[in-house]
Amino acid sequence: MSHTTAPWVIADDGTIEARFAGLVGHVANVSQANARLIAAAPTLLEALRVIAESEEYHGDTVICDFETLQNVARAAITKATGEAA
Repeated sequence: MSHTTAPWVIADDGTIEARFAGLVGHVANVSQANARLIAAAPTLLEALRVIAESEEYHGDTVICDFETLQNVARAAITKATGEAA
């Protein structure tokens, strides 16, 4: 299964659009919080992939430091909630 990749944006009329592909969907009677969460889905998925595929150590070498993981997670949370994480 594939999905339309990010970035998704919320238009004033309630549509959710991918900037390069046009309309992704229209959600009627949805709160702004839910619309932000739906539009953030591709970003959240990518953040989870980065976190899931990271390795703290490989021998003596740090592959992905904790600060990088926090930054990826915080950016996804901010997009989903509209608030700084």
